[in-house]
Amino acid sequence: SDSKLDLLWAIFVSKLKARLAMRSVRLARACAAHLRPLSAPVALASRSLVTPAAAAPVAATRGRGGLGALGLLRVAGFSTSSKEELRAVISSGKACVVDLRGDSERATQPVVVGAVHREWDMENSSMRLDGLPEDKAIPIVLHCLGGVRATKAKAYLEKQGYTTVLNGGGPKTPELFEEYSGC
Repeated sequence: SDSKLDLLWAIFVSKLKARLAMRSVRLARACAAHLRPLSAPVALASRSLVTPAAAAPVAATRGRGGLGALGLLRVAGFSTSSKEELRAVISSGKACVVDLRGDSERATQPVVVGAVHREWDMENSSMRLDGLPEDKAIPIVLHCLGGVRATKAKAYLEKQGYTTVLNGGGPKTPELFEEYSGC
């Protein structure tokens, strides 16, 4: 009956939230050893890449709630790159990491040291291209909070001629974020 389905769904969501909360705690603990103040950036190749912007805790990555907070937000054509794809381009040492989040998000979330900050303009579906590699074959790893804006920015950059653009998700996708953040 519908009430049984509703109960099962509520149990499923509750267990999923608990599991994601545990994962966030593990990520926060793992990142704590690698966090550096912004005044002392570490080279991109060192693998110690995350800094707490304004000394904010990693656990502040929870977001606004709803399906997005569970990592279940669905957008047409929304997909992130695989861990293996991210690992391959990052290990090459040539990748450019681009943070698409706004300043207010960056103030309360982990920041990848050495990343280029180019806020995604949602109103115009565009971004500034200055600071990105002139060689459009150099791999670019885009990230926002969870990957939705990175999906849109990926399509935009590909239209601009960039050939290797990956969606790295963001702090809400810790299994991907750790591949290029050093955690």
